Amino acid sequence: MTNILLEDFSTEEKLKVHQLGLRHHSFSVFIFDDNRRLLLQRRSSLKYHSTNLLTNTCCGHYNDIDELFNFKETIRKNIKRELNIDFDKIFKIKTVEYNLKVGDLIENEIDDIYVGFINLEIKEENIVKEEISELFYKNMDEVIKDINIHPQNYTEWFKVIMNNEIIIKCFNKILDKFIK
Repeated sequence: MTNILLEDFSTEEKLKVHQLGLRHHSFSVFIFDDNRRLLLQRRSSLKYHSTNLLTNTCCGHYNDIDELFNFKETIRKNIKRELNIDFDKIFKIKTVEYNLKVGDLIENEIDDIYVGFINLEIKEENIVKEEISELFYKNMDEVIKDINIHPQNYTEWFKVIMNNEIIIKCFNKILDKFIK
């Protein structure tokens, strides 16, 4: 199991961090297409938590301080690992903090939120089975509406992020600027 970066820039084993609820650094990537649709993933049944739930395009943890400072490369590698695409055109929009119970684990995160754009024709090769069981686009307003109707279908952190009015305003402003 991998180590992840704690709040004080020390590192600890990933599962232990989530079992003890230690505060740590993470990132969440939201990729949109030219139709302003969000690329969503359903987490693989092989993941150690939040299996088969819908969530943002890509997420992960910084393994050490170098990964935090070289965030674009860190995120590029994660997107390559999860979606099998080379992509690094991302913008940081905000950092959110949350402390959430997820089954027997605790997501006590300092989560950097990134947005990017790509017109990806989803192919079987984009679905890395150890990470993702399904990948699809959906209109952001429809996602928010569905979260309110079927919250059990979504990861806890995704619900927090998508219910944050400031983040949604940021998404919309960026979409207005870059996608006509």
